[in-house]
Amino acid sequence: MEKLNALELLKLPSEFGLILLLLALALFLAPYLAGVRIKDFEIPRLPISRKAQIIIGPLVILFVIGLHFPCFNEKVIIKFIPDDLYISISNWSPTTKVNVTAQAITGTAMLTKDAKLVGPPDFHRLDYFHQEPGVEITTEIKNVTISSPIISPENPNAIITLEFTTAFFVVDRLYRGYAKELYIGNKFGELKVNIEYKVGNKTKSDTVRISMKLGN
Repeated sequence: MEKLNALELLKLPSEFGLILLLLALALFLAPYLAGVRIKDFEIPRLPISRKAQIIIGPLVILFVIGLHFPCFNEKVIIKFIPDDLYISISNWSPTTKVNVTAQAITGTAMLTKDAKLVGPPDFHRLDYFHQEPGVEITTEIKNVTISSPIISPENPNAIITLEFTTAFFVVDRLYRGYAKELYIGNKFGELKVNIEYKVGNKTKSDTVRISMKLGN
């Protein structure tokens, strides 16, 4: 995981850090070279005693150097935005795909292909599907592909494609009905998918809720 210094953490420009270093250096040299000009830079004469300058100068320059030392963990915020998962009314397929956009708000993360369903699908409208006694209407993740494994503010977006098996069929009144357009787009359930990613050596995860809808 990339470390940040205090200036980067405060989102201050690097030029500001350079100015601080020059001022600290001038304060450090003031007891010994006050009034000396080095090109366009003149060591100032300070209105405090030389003894105080000798004490304060090293403390200030150490403090400013410390501001440039990378010692803070980079804050990583990753957002997952799922598309809707559509089940076709007219053309049943044993598999269907849905895209989830992984977005790096801050920090850098490495996406993995580890995605797991959290519990069974939550069906809101079971009357849309054939139900056989003792046969559970289920779906499973068959395959996971990723457009780009690393996301960061410089390369913020990647597409995670989840391929599901669909072990359910729509009922005849939808498949053969003349008013299928009335059902297209209807939400009939929801899938919860746990997607893992890595930040440095740590594995993290987020649960994404994917709406299941009827398609053409």
